[in-house]
Amino acid sequence: ESEVEIPSDQELRDILAAADLMGTKNKFMRQCWARYRPMIYLAAFSGMRPSEYRGLPWSNVFEDRVAVLQRADKTGIIGPVKSKAGRRTIYLPNLVTEMLQEWKESCPSTDLGLVFPTDAGKPILLNNFRAGAWIPLLREAGLVETGVKDGKAVIKPRYTPYALRHYFASKLIEKGK
Repeated sequence: ESEVEIPSDQELRDILAAADLMGTKNKFMRQCWARYRPMIYLAAFSGMRPSEYRGLPWSNVFEDRVAVLQRADKTGIIGPVKSKAGRRTIYLPNLVTEMLQEWKESCPSTDLGLVFPTDAGKPILLNNFRAGAWIPLLREAGLVETGVKDGKAVIKPRYTPYALRHYFASKLIEKGK
């Protein structure tokens, strides 16, 4: 069993600063990061699982909170959360709810009513999120390591998207909640 890797406070600040910067690079990145930036902030300030924010519908987003009732599995199938304890309400800072409301104005409409759909209206697949957003984000934040796999150089992010959930939980524990 390996120990859970949790970003430090500074590393989280670096991740959020990188998320702020990613959308300023060019028109394509601005379009992509209009979606990914609020997703990263929601993950960091809610402790939601990647499956939960990828499957979050607008009907569960409120002025100051989100209700977690469903998830999108790694293949994009929408279903219930993992357990009874997984059904919960999470209060959010204004910064995050304002980002979500700003994103809602340009979010593609979907039959599923998802907060973070693909342009085709489907849930973002976890592997696509990792490759298209997470790895570039951590590269921008300076949180990648270079290794060799099958004789080729590879870039490996220091953390997985789940690390934001662990970070949030560690802050709750620190505060005695």
